[in-house]
Amino acid sequence: MARWVALFSVMAVLLIIPATIYADPPTIAEVLETYKANCQRLEPLHVQLRHTKEYTDAYRIANRKEAEKDEQMLQALQALKPKELEEAIVTLPPGYTPQLLIMVMKQEQRSSKSLAKIPDKFESFVELFRKGDAYQIRIPQNFDGFRMSEWSFPSEPFSDSLLNSAYKDLRIFSWSPAMSPPGRTLVGGKHNSVFVTSQHYNALRSNDPIPPLVGIDAPQDCTDFHPIDSFFRQPPEKYRIVGPEMVEGRELLVVEVPVATEYSGGYMRPNGESYQMKTIYYTRGWLDLKRGALPVKLQIWSGNESVTFEDVQKALPDRVVTTMEFREVTPGAWYPALTLEEESRRDPALLPSHPQSQDETEWAKYYAAVNRVPMVVHERRRWDCYKVEAQVPLSPDFFVLPIPEGYRVIDRDKSEAQEVGEDVFSSLKEIGLWWVGAKPIESPQQTR
Repeated sequence: MARWVALFSVMAVLLIIPATIYADPPTIAEVLETYKANCQRLEPLHVQLRHTKEYTDAYRIANRKEAEKDEQMLQALQALKPKELEEAIVTLPPGYTPQLLIMVMKQEQRSSKSLAKIPDKFESFVELFRKGDAYQIRIPQNFDGFRMSEWSFPSEPFSDSLLNSAYKDLRIFSWSPAMSPPGRTLVGGKHNSVFVTSQHYNALRSNDPIPPLVGIDAPQDCTDFHPIDSFFRQPPEKYRIVGPEMVEGRELLVVEVPVATEYSGGYMRPNGESYQMKTIYYTRGWLDLKRGALPVKLQIWSGNESVTFEDVQKALPDRVVTTMEFREVTPGAWYPALTLEEESRRDPALLPSHPQSQDETEWAKYYAAVNRVPMVVHERRRWDCYKVEAQVPLSPDFFVLPIPEGYRVIDRDKSEAQEVGEDVFSSLKEIGLWWVGAKPIESPQQTR
């Protein structure tokens, strides 16, 4: 009898935990306001970030196998005569010819070969200042290799007289409504040019890392931001409160939201017709309302408009973002000082070979075998904000970059298209390096 009493006592405790977490569950509006208020308490904000991106052996093996598979397909297609080629390729993406498809496959194969040899780690540094609608981002430009363990940002206040000394290794992008157009870039060293633009930073350099809580109210793709910022940039009606949850003694609120992206995926209907659908990141967050509604963890599944949270959550998430360190910068103002993202896919060393026939039964067995292969980490990203300062005193014209005397003014919005060899474009884009041509504007008087 005592055993049953004890059992019912335990069950009662378990049942009342959600009620003790939140007597009155918060609304989405209250959650978003908590996050916004915390961000405002941090302003003006100063952050120095060390960003690390790691590629595992599984990532390199997956790309090597992809390159080998593409090579086999290319050899088989190139051995066919034109008529046989048209018969072999039953469906093509819109606008494609068999010859164009082969050219694209060659490019993808070269990309996979390059990524199969990618180094295990890349490091980059970013310095951010933010106040209201204005922000400034500084990144190192001149460095040897991809590891920058000795890098440090200059401590001297910026002046254009320091572009060839303390700031010679920096690229500075500043956005301020007080400038026209509001975006301006200065590059240290003997470049003698200033770039102006009406586009936000993430639209120009989408592969560069950005610290969390940047507060850039830009209309660009949410995937250009830190995952925490992407989570909180969605329309209020898109969020759904799942419920409270106790995690390691902390009271958290679980919230879901589909994060829209500009990416598209290719799909095929049963009749063989191909079509495109927008990629959506279905994201579940465990939010700590006592620490600015910042997420302790985000789980992210890649999907499209045809699926639901219930569908994607039948499998493990593709990405998991964990806040490793919450820092109270000033009383009541919290910052995610250290965040880690791990992206997982199937273990390429254990994946079965593709069927050599079009038999539906064979393909069903293949997909069933793939689903039994365990997930392993392919990529890791770490945002280590080693210096975080809130309520930093900044001069009124801090975000207004000067145009040094004798500098040429170049309008980035009139730039030519990206031009880079197709054999290196994918790998360069992966690490955020590419070339962009630009045309000078007619007169510096067009800027302030």
